[in-house]
Amino acid sequence: MWLTVCYIYCNVQLGCGTALPGIVAAKLGAKVTLSDSEDLPLCLQQAKQSCSANKLSEVKVIGITWGVYSPAVMNLSPVDIILGSDCFYDTKGN
Repeated sequence: MWLTVCYIYCNVQLGCGTALPGIVAAKLGAKVTLSDSEDLPLCLQQAKQSCSANKLSEVKVIGITWGVYSPAVMNLSPVDIILGSDCFYDTKGN
């Protein structure tokens, strides 16, 4: 079933970090856009490196910051599935 879902749907992963769920979906054939905070350029660079290491040049990586208007959000293609993992990030590390 998951394989079928990935071939049919367009996915966006929010707060992607190193992008494992999005990478897996893309490897299974889904059209994927990875996103994390535009205020974390190192994180976005790591997501791009994950795509490169997995030979996924067609995966887009964009910066989106919650609560901030961004043309990147307005230019997103319609998506069928939103992937999320570790959605709650605590800078205190408690």
